[in-house]
Amino acid sequence: MGFTANSSGIRKILLILLVLFMAGGLGYCAESRAADDSGLAVGFGKAAIGSEVCFDSLLVSQELDSGRWLAALATHGAGKCRAQGVRANMGAALLRATHLGRWAIGVGAGLWEHGDRAVGPATKPDRPQLCAHLLIRRYFFGGRAVLDTLHCSTGGATRYNPGLNLITFGMRIR
Repeated sequence: MGFTANSSGIRKILLILLVLFMAGGLGYCAESRAADDSGLAVGFGKAAIGSEVCFDSLLVSQELDSGRWLAALATHGAGKCRAQGVRANMGAALLRATHLGRWAIGVGAGLWEHGDRAVGPATKPDRPQLCAHLLIRRYFFGGRAVLDTLHCSTGGATRYNPGLNLITFGMRIR
């Protein structure tokens, strides 16, 4: 375990994603044909705390500035996860996206309604929680459908930090 509290393999994957994002941001990668015009995507799927799938989820994302930015609204239901009850939660984020063919990688920050088992403070669990977000998107059917994976983490700044993961499949309205 290193500075990110992740194994060496995960740190290498995160570093590769960061390099790809930076290369795209500098203009070395081709933009996706699917992101030529902005769209609104609405997706339904599952949410997990760490690797344990616990809830249903919803992700609404609006592409801004020809897909360079994503404004995301995410929520998950209530349930039991890691042997503890978890309330429904809602978060909003703004991510900078880089397009690589039919793929997009987004990095940004967001705010969740309250801390929970995924990203929770040691005290005052009802306060809003700031999270770093990583989104990986795959476009299908000429950009009409998207598969999104969204990871939210406090980077170890809070007591609980297994991370919140959402995977959704949705339709994109242009």
